Amino acid sequence: ARGGEILINDGFGMADIESGRANTSQTQFRIGSLTKQFTAAAILRLQELGKLKVTDPLNVYLPDYPGGDHITIHQLLTHSAGVPSYTRRQDLAQLVQTPITLPELLDQFSSQPLDFVPGQQFSYSDSGYVVLTAIVEAVSGMSYADFLRDQFFDTLGMTQTGYDFLHDTLVEPATGYQLTPGGPQQAVMTESSWASGAGALYSTAQDLYRWDRALTSNQLLQEASLKSMFSPWVEMGQGFSYGYGWEIGQLAGRPSQTHAGNIFGFGSFIARFPEDDATIIVLGNGLQMSPRTIAEDLANILFRAGAS
Repeated sequence: ARGGEILINDGFGMADIESGRANTSQTQFRIGSLTKQFTAAAILRLQELGKLKVTDPLNVYLPDYPGGDHITIHQLLTHSAGVPSYTRRQDLAQLVQTPITLPELLDQFSSQPLDFVPGQQFSYSDSGYVVLTAIVEAVSGMSYADFLRDQFFDTLGMTQTGYDFLHDTLVEPATGYQLTPGGPQQAVMTESSWASGAGALYSTAQDLYRWDRALTSNQLLQEASLKSMFSPWVEMGQGFSYGYGWEIGQLAGRPSQTHAGNIFGFGSFIARFPEDDATIIVLGNGLQMSPRTIAEDLANILFRAGAS
């Protein structure tokens, strides 16, 4: 989309190979780590409501978290807290098929030593966003899923977006696949409770575009919140910095705000080009596909001189 006009909104390939159901523009996909921008937005909304400050130490809201007095919310948002990521576990595929509570998920990593002194460097951590999820629930008094629905999804009419992919009533859910020498095989069925606020959400390209428009128009968050969300707080390398749930840099030679998402059987990518008022959203149900490559190719076409 560009300038508020949708240029392409379509589906390609199969949503479900076994039934022969094709992907459409309304197919619901797991979006993996695109979830992190919603978790960051929830934290910023709570700050706007005077419920917390991103400069506060973690133990103000989770007093039992080990070493929480040395970690700030800002560091969790920017992957600079040093919290070891639980998704590095080699046996994760076996674990994620059984539901887990949020306190149990925190126990997977909270007692482990930090990877580095908080604030000293960048290291992508799904665990940090699980901790942020716990903060959202502790401060709001609501479940993470209910808070997002109440504050964002219902307001924007994001009716095809939610938290529990396996158990919600979905209109057009995609099946996740991985490629094997024998052809596509259904991927591991991940319980959303394992992904939490680090990667549990599902959505459609159309709903994510509604989210993009709300960010562009300051419809949901105040200007100060958006500025902090898209600020390049911590250098990631290769010309990118991390904001709050977004990577800030350049794509296709244009200033960009991007993020990728991967979860068993699904890949996703969103790219916003603020100076061009352009957005590209790619959602897919193949584990080895590269939504980022597709998005970058589309961006190169979109910004090519004379392209129509």
